[in-house]
Amino acid sequence: MTKINRKTFWALIGIISALGMALRWAGIWYVGPDYENCLQTWFTQLKSGGNLSALADYEGDYNLFYATILYFLTFLPVEPIISIKMVSILFDYLEAFVIMWMAMEAGEEKGNKYFYGICAFSLVICNPLAIVNSGYLAQSESIWAGLAMLGFWYIYQEKPVRGMWALGFAIAMKLQAVFILPIVLIYYFYKKKFSILYLLWIPVVIQVVCIPAIIGGCDFDVAYRSYTHLMGEYPFMYYYYPNIWTFFQGAPYYIFGKWAMALTFAVLLMFAVLFVHSDRKYTIKDYMEYIVWTTMTCAMFLPCMHERYNYIAEMVLPVCAVFHRKLRLPALVLVLISLQCYGQGFLVWNRVSPYALAAGNLLLYFYLTWRCFYGLYDRGEAVKEEIC
Repeated sequence: MTKINRKTFWALIGIISALGMALRWAGIWYVGPDYENCLQTWFTQLKSGGNLSALADYEGDYNLFYATILYFLTFLPVEPIISIKMVSILFDYLEAFVIMWMAMEAGEEKGNKYFYGICAFSLVICNPLAIVNSGYLAQSESIWAGLAMLGFWYIYQEKPVRGMWALGFAIAMKLQAVFILPIVLIYYFYKKKFSILYLLWIPVVIQVVCIPAIIGGCDFDVAYRSYTHLMGEYPFMYYYYPNIWTFFQGAPYYIFGKWAMALTFAVLLMFAVLFVHSDRKYTIKDYMEYIVWTTMTCAMFLPCMHERYNYIAEMVLPVCAVFHRKLRLPALVLVLISLQCYGQGFLVWNRVSPYALAAGNLLLYFYLTWRCFYGLYDRGEAVKEEIC
């Protein structure tokens, strides 16, 4: 493998960054259904409000942190479709850099961290799901996912206060950011390098980002009321994301919702106990694969999952495949399944049976489950294969 020096590394990062921006800019004027029906309406309402009191009248179903960002975007002298998409695009780059730093640390042991850093950055910034999500659909997945990954990275680097602040911002952006918490808690109980009380920074941050809305007239507990409003909003277990509930589309949420949450918790708890009591020493490569599995566990078993809620796994698994050959096909399958969900939901693509998509996702998930559980105790050839 050809060694890459620092100067070449940053030159390639610049070229890849420009390519990623060009791919997103190609769809900058595309008006997707969510933008047309939601974001544009919210932006107009916040702009017409004039001052912070507009946040008190906000009626959208995105959290107030995102509404506050929209409010401040109304003061920029650019088209709203550009300013809204550019926020998400900027966080695409944050997420790409965070995952790149992880891959570079993993590549240190091979003495060619720049090669792995370039691979990771390219796979995230040129991931078609990321391009469509921010550049075409103006969605916010890169914001909460990027902040969530940054939070874990800070914690791994033994900077827990910064990590909790990043996690707080992520959860304030979207509740689905809690999908990163299982691996954070597992890491805490395994390492015990910081006090569990540091988690209290998360609700503090959630409250801090609501200060503009509270000044504008919102109640003090507005941040937490939005979470309770969203939970159980949809009456059935299956929504858009192809998971186990695809096969039980008529199952009512009020009967099975709590059972699904209990099942998810039980699976994650069993893994956490085995993880903490195993005698292995884990590297950042292992944690990246476990991030994929824990976040995908949430997406597979929790009810009312949107097609975008497995975003962290969709960004990280292709990077894991750089280190593990046997993850190449799973990474490709995961991205293609999710891309199909995006296409038929937003881009008028021909529909594929949701049962076929769910079956593909579940087969992939069960394979990742086998790797993670088996890998806790036996890193045989079936699991520890790496690219030279």
